[in-house]
Amino acid sequence: MVNVICGKENWQFIKTRLSKFENGVVDCCSAPIMSVDHQTDVATQIKNWWQSVEQRSLTYSLEFSHLLHTDVTDYYGSLYTHSIPWSLHGLDEAKKGKGKNSLLGNKIDSHIQAGRYGQTNGISQGSVLMDFVAEMVLGYVDEQINVELTDSKDIQILRYRDDYRIFSHSDDRAEAVLKIVSDKLRTVGMRLGVSKTFSCRNVVEGSIKPDKLAGIELQDLGSSNAKTIQKQLLRLHSFGQRFPNSGALKRLVGEFHTSVSKQSDAPDDLDVQ
Repeated sequence: MVNVICGKENWQFIKTRLSKFENGVVDCCSAPIMSVDHQTDVATQIKNWWQSVEQRSLTYSLEFSHLLHTDVTDYYGSLYTHSIPWSLHGLDEAKKGKGKNSLLGNKIDSHIQAGRYGQTNGISQGSVLMDFVAEMVLGYVDEQINVELTDSKDIQILRYRDDYRIFSHSDDRAEAVLKIVSDKLRTVGMRLGVSKTFSCRNVVEGSIKPDKLAGIELQDLGSSNAKTIQKQLLRLHSFGQRFPNSGALKRLVGEFHTSVSKQSDAPDDLDVQ
C-alpha cells in the first residue's frame, strides 16, 4: 500500500487533490507532520496541535462569542472504505470506475480490505499511514461542508482529526452548522458522539481542556509557578470566572498590568494574549 501511494505520479496526484480541500470554512489542523530538528515526530505533532488548535482557539475569542465541541464516534472503526476513492476522484468518477483497479482510490481501498478480511467498514488503527488515509476521507468531508457553507463569514471550524470546534456568534447558528457536519460525515459511514458534544459561551474557557484548567486553578497566581504571561492570564481568567468583579480580582489584574506594562518588546503570541 505504501508503494502504491508513494509512486511518483500517485503521490503528486494525492498532494494535488488534498490541496483542493484547503482554504474553506473548515480548517484542518491535523495533517501528518514530521520533525526537522531534535524533537521527535510525536513531540512535533503535539506542538502543532497546541499552536494550530488551542492557541488559535484563544485568538478566535476576539471574533466569536460561542464555541461548540464535537467529535466522531468510533472514528477509525466506522470509516466506509469505498469513500476513499470518492475522496481522491470525486463521487461521480469513483462510481463510474467502481470495482476497477485502474483508479488509485480503488487500489488503496482493496489493500485496506485485504488487511481486514474483506470488510468495507473500518480501517486499522495506530499507524501514521492509516492516519493519512483517514485525513483523505475527512478532507473530502471538509470539502462537502465548505460547499454547503460557501461565503459564510459568521463561522469558523477547526478540525483536528475527528475533533471539531465550531466558532459562531450564537447557539442557533452553531447548531445549524453542527447538523451540516453530521449530515456530511454520515455519507462516509461516520456519526458524531452525542455524549461528547457540548457548547460553551465562553470561548477562552472552552478552548482549554478541562483538566488543564483544573491544574491551572490548583496553582498559585504568582509568576513563580506561571512562567509565561499566557499561563498567568489563564489563571486570572479562571479566578475571574469564579469571583467576577471581586476586589481581589481587581487587585490581581492591577498587579498584572503593572508588571506587563514594564515590558518593551511585543510577544510573539500577542493575539492569543
